Amino acid sequence: TVHQKRILEAEFVSMKHPKEFRTKYYDDGQAYVYGKLNSFFIMRTGAGLINVIAAKGNRSGVEIRYVGSAGFALGMTKPVYLYIIDAQAGSDPPPVRYDPDKHFPDNIEGQAEFGKGLSETKFHPGAYGKFGFSFEYASFDKDIKSIETGIILDAFPKKIPIMAMTENQQVFLSFYVSLVYGGKW
Repeated sequence: TVHQKRILEAEFVSMKHPKEFRTKYYDDGQAYVYGKLNSFFIMRTGAGLINVIAAKGNRSGVEIRYVGSAGFALGMTKPVYLYIIDAQAGSDPPPVRYDPDKHFPDNIEGQAEFGKGLSETKFHPGAYGKFGFSFEYASFDKDIKSIETGIILDAFPKKIPIMAMTENQQVFLSFYVSLVYGGKW
């Protein structure tokens, strides 16, 4: 209707643990996050509604809407691989999966390339809910210019192993701001 729209959405995001901190022990090494077991990504697919709270005038003003959606969240954990200094491996050590019991800052040279460990990705099905407000301020009928801000809650049945030696979560609360520029045809 004029005041309500149904939407389908798909998003792919990267999530970080609050205690992630990039560091480098050796000057010539690559930066890495000490204690990070897995990189965590979420693919969200869902449906929702956009409702107009206050409509804008013909060519000026701001239209205010609220946005709500929910759906399926597929969490993906990819193991972190590091270059470990080992006298037996020589000057070019192979990447090794991070093990908090064996690897410490003084023997980690740096993080391996992103592609290492992709075949070991594990999947974690879950759900998400999203709520926000959208402010459209385009001055012409064929333009779309808006700012949307809100919160997203992702929930999974089990804790997601992102970091070692700290408490991991199964529920993630995120705040977002998005800028939309486009046109209508």
